Amino acid sequence: MDNQTSGADTAFSKKFANVHRTIWQLPVPTIVLSDYGQNVEFANDAFLRNFSKEYEADDSNSRTMAFADLFQPSVQQIIQKACELGSAVREDGIRVNLATKSGIRVKYLDVHAVPLFDEEDIPTSTILLTLLDTTDQVQSKTQFAQSERSYRHLLETMAVAVYTCDMEGRVNFHNEAAVTLWGRVPELGVELWCGSHKMYTLDGTWMPHEDCPAAVSFKEQRPVKAEALVQRPDGNMRHVLVFPRPEYDISGNMIGLINAVLDITDRKALERQKDDFMAIVAHELKTPMTSIKGYAQILMNQLSELSNEKIVHLHERMNDQLNNLAKLVDRMLNGAKIEAGGLEFKKQPYDLGQLVAQVVQDIRLTTTTHQLKVNYTGPIITVGDKEYTEQVVVNLISNAIKYSPKANQVNITIKQENNMAICSVRDFGMGIPSEQLSSIFEKFYRVKTGMSNKFPGIGLGLYLSAEIVRQQGGAIWSESTINEGSTFSFSLPM
Repeated sequence: MDNQTSGADTAFSKKFANVHRTIWQLPVPTIVLSDYGQNVEFANDAFLRNFSKEYEADDSNSRTMAFADLFQPSVQQIIQKACELGSAVREDGIRVNLATKSGIRVKYLDVHAVPLFDEEDIPTSTILLTLLDTTDQVQSKTQFAQSERSYRHLLETMAVAVYTCDMEGRVNFHNEAAVTLWGRVPELGVELWCGSHKMYTLDGTWMPHEDCPAAVSFKEQRPVKAEALVQRPDGNMRHVLVFPRPEYDISGNMIGLINAVLDITDRKALERQKDDFMAIVAHELKTPMTSIKGYAQILMNQLSELSNEKIVHLHERMNDQLNNLAKLVDRMLNGAKIEAGGLEFKKQPYDLGQLVAQVVQDIRLTTTTHQLKVNYTGPIITVGDKEYTEQVVVNLISNAIKYSPKANQVNITIKQENNMAICSVRDFGMGIPSEQLSSIFEKFYRVKTGMSNKFPGIGLGLYLSAEIVRQQGGAIWSESTINEGSTFSFSLPM
C-alpha cells in the first residue's frame, strides 16, 4: 500500500489506513487529497486502471503527470467549492483533457468532492474526490441528439404530411405538408389526434376526432391503414390515406403516435374519370354485342342445315370470342360498380365445396392441357353470394391454367379453418416475384416479368375477385415462388 501513498503525511495515512483499504476496493475511481486539494494522498486501484493505465506503475513521474491532468480548472473549481462550503459538491459531464503517450484524450466525468470530517464533526482540509467516467454516455447522447435533429429535419421537409402525438394523444409536432393538407395550423400540446378541421368517412358521415384512425391506432396500440375525407376550414374536401402507428422506446414502452397522411384526392379523381369512361364504353358495347350474338345464333341455325363442318367450326369460334368479349364487358361494368359501391350481394347458405366442384367440372370441358385435382371432404357451408363467389373461383382456376403453360396440373383445396371456409388454388407455373405480391390485387396491376407480355389481360380479374371476397367479409391472399408456382387462397365466413 506504501507505493500508493505520497508519504507527505505518515500520521495521516496511519490514521486513515482502514479508510484507505476500503477506498482501494471501491469500483469507482477515487482520490484522497490533502491541503485543500493541493496534494494527492491516495489513489485507489480503479483510478489507476482508468486514468493512468498508459503509464508505467512504477514510474512516479508519469503518475504525477496523470494526477496533474486532473488539476484542471474545471475539476479544481469543484474541489475549491467543496472546501469553501464544507459540504459535498457534485458536477456532471465535466470535460477534461488527459495527456497520454498517444496524445490528448478527451473525457467526460461526473465529479463528486466531499470534505472529510474530524472527531468533532468539523470539515478538515482533506477532500475525498470520486470520478465517474461518462464519456461513452455523453458521446452516445450527442450522437442521439444529432440523429434526432436529422430525423426531425427529414420529417419537416417531406412532401407527405407527418405529425406526432404524445401519450395523451395531443399533437406535439407536424411538418409543413401537414399544414398544407389541413389548411390550418393546429395548437401544439392542445389539439387531439390530428390538426384537421373536420373528418368524414368515405360515405360522407361525420367522424368525431376521438373515432378517427389515429385515435383507434393509439387506443388499440396497433398500426392502422385507412381512407378518410378531411375538410379544410374553407370547405375544401381532401381524400386521404392514413398510416397511424404507435411509437415505442427502446424498452418497448409506448411513448406516443406517429401518423403519415397521403393526399390521394387527385389520384382518386383520375380513377373516377377512368371508371366513368370504362362504364360508358362497357354500356355502349353491351347493346351491339347482344344483337350480334342473336344474329349469329340465327345464322347458325340456318347454316347448320347445310351440314358444313367448316362453317359450324367457324361459328363456334366466333361464339367463343363473343363470350370472351361479354366476360370482359361484365368485368368492366363490375369494376365500375365496385368503385361506386353498387355491387349487391345476395346472402344465402351454400356448400363452397360443391360450388368449386361444379366450376371444375365445367372448366374440364374446355381445357385439355391441365388436370384439375380437387381435395374436398364433407360439406363446408358458407354464407354469401353464390354467383359472385363462382366468378372468383373461375378466375383463380383460369389464371392457374393460363400462367402455368409448361405444367399439366392444378390443385384445388377446400377446407375449414377457424370458422372460415377456405379455397386454395395451386399451380406449378412461372411464379410471381415476392416484391410484387402485395400489388397483384390492385386495379389494372399486371405482374411484370419477362413472360408477362405473352399473356393477355387488363389487370381486373384479381382486383374484382379481391373486392367480391372482401365485401362478403372474407380475405384473399397469395404465396408464390419463382419457377415453382403460386397458390391463391380466399376465405369466407362459415
